[in-house]
Parts: sequence; structure tokens; C-alpha cells
Amino acid sequence: MRRILIVGAGQSGLLLAHGLLEQGYEVTLLTGRTSDEIRYGPISSGQLTFPSVLAYERSRNLDFWGEQCPRFTSASLYYNTDSGEQASYLIGHMQGSGVSIDRRVKMADWLEAFEDRGGKVTIHGATVSDLDYFTRIYDLVVVAVGSGELGQLFEPDPSRSAGGRPVAAANAYVHGADPISRDRIQAAFAGDQATLTLDPALTPYGSAHHIALYAEPGGPADFSGERLSPDQKLHRLLEVFAQYAPQLRAQLSGARLVDQWSINLELVTPRVRQPVGELPSGGAVLGMADVVLSSPPAMMQGWNNSTACAAIYLDRIAAHGDRPFDAGFMREAFAAYWGYARYTAWLANLLAGVEQEDIPQHAFELTRAVGTTQAIADLLISGLDNPMRFAEEISTPEKAAAYLA
Repeated sequence: MRRILIVGAGQSGLLLAHGLLEQGYEVTLLTGRTSDEIRYGPISSGQLTFPSVLAYERSRNLDFWGEQCPRFTSASLYYNTDSGEQASYLIGHMQGSGVSIDRRVKMADWLEAFEDRGGKVTIHGATVSDLDYFTRIYDLVVVAVGSGELGQLFEPDPSRSAGGRPVAAANAYVHGADPISRDRIQAAFAGDQATLTLDPALTPYGSAHHIALYAEPGGPADFSGERLSPDQKLHRLLEVFAQYAPQLRAQLSGARLVDQWSINLELVTPRVRQPVGELPSGGAVLGMADVVLSSPPAMMQGWNNSTACAAIYLDRIAAHGDRPFDAGFMREAFAAYWGYARYTAWLANLLAGVEQEDIPQHAFELTRAVGTTQAIADLLISGLDNPMRFAEEISTPEKAAAYLA
């Protein structure tokens, strides 16, 4: 039986761990926190589970939350000026339904289920020297933690773009919101200043709402450099909502943090890294998901990317048989994943208006109409479920013209 170690208990690492366990591999998952420490610890960036990801989770018997979890089938899109005045408004409809769930709930439940199903969980931080040792006793070591010392193992890949620009992100989970709809996500685009979102969510403390701000670092909507308590951070976040998205702020009059860990500020720089981490001993480890691709958070593609990476790596590992998991295998596995992930960058650049050789002009014509045309709004919202499929949907001028017509 081949032995595989996965370092990191996020969406990608846990999905891969469960998949490998089902296929008969001996799988160990190394993580720095217990399930309770995850469940009641700090939040990270919020993510949406779009319909295709939800379908994959169900195929792995990992959709545990049933009717507890709020579902969304559409998105309210507010297009505001830089001063927050509404210029246009549309509701974009999605094919199928997705869910919004606090990462803490999802990862804690999946970690416990992995142990219950026969996987081995080791609670311990990992260093580069640890990985050196692990590569000698496991057939394959997969790194699903992109920060700190382990992330530095993976060199930048200047030949590939993650799309978009650096962003100052603020995320919070709150009780006391009174949204206009409980089965819809909402987004307000305030010119070039900020993107703000509001969506229903399941947290460790029951139903709540997730709010987020994505702003230009150092710009007027960015307050990440201020020294504030959790409640003061929420107060500042709501001030930004009032200035740039008053439609959303009006629904947050009673907002309060679900706990003191439920607000997070961070600077996110989209990037692509090489998939092979080379160790001092000459051994190699395989990077996955956020380790090798960090996408613009306002696109909400994190769990799409993580799920695609886990599914593709699972297939590649199973097809590799008894051959060594060498650096060549790792590069081929990542190349297969990049066949999907590059469309995340494509979509990010398209929506940001960044000219790229692989983005045709008719695609830009479509996105310029998104704030005024219902069919285009529906197309874009459904496209967030799978950017690769969306790119194919508008691949020719004729297809784009049909929507514009």
C-alpha cells in the first residue's frame, strides 16, 4: 500500500485526503490545529461553494450540512459610483444552487470525518527539516500550506499570471443582519475604489452573515494599517460599507461579530508558484491549490480552484500506479491542474479590464454590458461556477453577439 502525507487541512488537502483514502491509500494528514481549535479559532477569507464544487463534495459524501446551510441561486449586483451613488442594479441568476459556509465549520467537520473513516491525523507543525525526513518514509508528500517557511520552498513562476492585482481584504461573520433576501448573495462595485459583499452563511454559532471588503491597498477604503480591536475593526468596516455601498449597509444595522475571532484583515497578492518544492536533501514535495495559485479573493474562486486541484491530483496519483512520484510527475500533475486554473486568471483579468493576448475584444464588450443587460448578468454569475466553461461559452464573436443581441 502506498503511503502519502498531506500537510495542511484546508479545502484542497482534506478533499485529496478523503479521495485517496477511498481509493485504498494509506493517508496521513499533518495539521497544526485540532478540529476544535479550527472550529473556534480565527477565520480566514470567506469563500462560496458554487454548484459544481457542491456536487463534487456530495460525490465524496462530504456535504454534511443539508438544510442547515443557507443556499443561494442568484446575486444582487449594485453598480455604484466612487462616492456610493447607485448607477445601475441587476439580479444575476445562477444555474443550480450554492452554499455559503464558514471555513471553520467545514474544515473541522471534514477533519473529524477523515479520522472516523480510517485516516491518520497528526497534530503538529511542520518545518522544512521535517519534510526532509518525511520524504524518506512516504511515497509522496503534498504541501497544502502556502504561508510561512513551507511556502518559501516554492519559487515564483514568472511565466504564468494569477490575474488581477494585490488587494486589501477584510472579512467578518456577523449576527444581526437583516438582508433583503436570504437566498441571494449581494455585491456592490464602487467604481475603482472597492468591491463589497454580503451573503448568508453557516458558522460554528449557527446562521449568520458574511461581509467582505476588497479594496486597493493604501486606497481610501483600506484601513488595514490601523491598530484596532475586533469590534473597532467591524465598526470601521461598516463605515466603509456606509460610504461605498449604502444599499448593503442599510441591511447591517444590528450587525455584531459572532465571536471575537470572526473578523480578519489581510493583504492578498495574486501569484503563481512552481509546483515542486526542492528540499536541502535533494528530495521534492508537491505543492497544491493556494500554495501554487493564489487568486484574487473578490472572484471567490478559492474553493473552485482547491476542489479542481484536489480532483485532478487524485486522478493523476491513481493513474501513476507504482512508479515513483518524482519531480517530473509533480510538474505533469500541476500542468493538468493549470489547464483549469489558468481560466481563473483569465476571468480576473477580463473583469478588471486588463488587456491580455488570450482575451478577445468581444469578451470585453460583454463585460461592459454586464451592469445594464440581464442576459449578460446571468451569464457572468453562472460563469463564476466554472471559469473554464464560461470562457468556452463566449469563445467566439458569434457567441458573444448572440448574448449582446
